[in-house]
Amino acid sequence: MLRVKSLDDIIYVKINPEKERIDIAPNLVDVLYTYKSLPFSYETLPRYSCPFIHRIEKLKAYAGKVLYFFKDRRSGKDIEFSYYLVRIWNEIDPKYRDILLMHELSEMQQTEIGKQSPRAAHKGAKRKTKWYLKKYFKPKEIKEFWDTLKSLEEKQK
Repeated sequence: MLRVKSLDDIIYVKINPEKERIDIAPNLVDVLYTYKSLPFSYETLPRYSCPFIHRIEKLKAYAGKVLYFFKDRRSGKDIEFSYYLVRIWNEIDPKYRDILLMHELSEMQQTEIGKQSPRAAHKGAKRKTKWYLKKYFKPKEIKEFWDTLKSLEEKQK
């Protein structure tokens, strides 16, 4: 979440899931992570925290583009700054949130940089998520991840 009054105040943290597992903290103020040059903020949402939480519960995670407007304290100019906001339902076990992050980041990248349709980007993100699972998780952990998602879906019914 941004609260800056100058673009110079933003702290950027680059991530590279192709080389190392994603290990970032959610809900940091004035921190933007970057994935393949795309800036994003990462939040977790508790149940009943916003009007569209039902979508987060169903999908477990969501990414969307946001605009941040402010008057720059140095130049006095009005600034419009866009970045992505990735939200993950906080009932997802923290040890598995990076998997959902990988999916959302891949979808973002394929839509924004790859200029793919949302459907094609989602399909590509599913492949990237499977790759990420195989690269960083043992078979037992992968099964536990899918079981966890399934149990959350059953709790919603």
